[in-house]
Amino acid sequence: MSVRVIYFDIGGVIVNDRFDTVAPLFSRKLHVPAEKLIDKYHLTNDWKYAAGKEGIVRWKRYFKMIGRGGVDVEEYVKLWHTSFQPLPGMLRLIEELSGDYVLGLLSDQPADIMPHLESLGFLDKFKLRVISCEVGLSKRQPDDAIYRLALRKAGTSPDKVLFIDNSPRNIYRASALGMRTMRFDDAKSLRASLVNCGII
Repeated sequence: MSVRVIYFDIGGVIVNDRFDTVAPLFSRKLHVPAEKLIDKYHLTNDWKYAAGKEGIVRWKRYFKMIGRGGVDVEEYVKLWHTSFQPLPGMLRLIEELSGDYVLGLLSDQPADIMPHLESLGFLDKFKLRVISCEVGLSKRQPDDAIYRLALRKAGTSPDKVLFIDNSPRNIYRASALGMRTMRFDDAKSLRASLVNCGII
């Protein structure tokens, strides 16, 4: 596999981003069932929020929907952010790849999470950044604009670009544009796939 550029998703690939990991804590503090918290979280987590077109407004809408409109929204948003921590083995794998390939980020991330992600210290490993809140586009939109932007930034043919994501839908859309893809499960299996393809 002749790959020059490797794009990674962030949430669910480099860092944990599962709201259900923090929902029990929210539930205890807010006295709202965790199932309701998770349901309304997904209901309000749309492409406009990811693309930076909504910020704290989304979270105010969320807390109003769960019947807790009077809480300190920023306190809970910060609590949610702290659950975003690197997945085992991923930072080591990124470091290993950074010497031989141009690394990029192709990810839906809202603006409010970016300071926390910056604080984790891995973003500077990526030369190319196609992050939804920074480019005003999202992988959740019906068109492929964010993928096409990633290809333009890569500056090479799609078959020389590898995209790693944990979402089958995102993998399918990137593949349809000619990008090589790998579905992420965990760092160990990803590394094995990269070895099998001769990338490592």
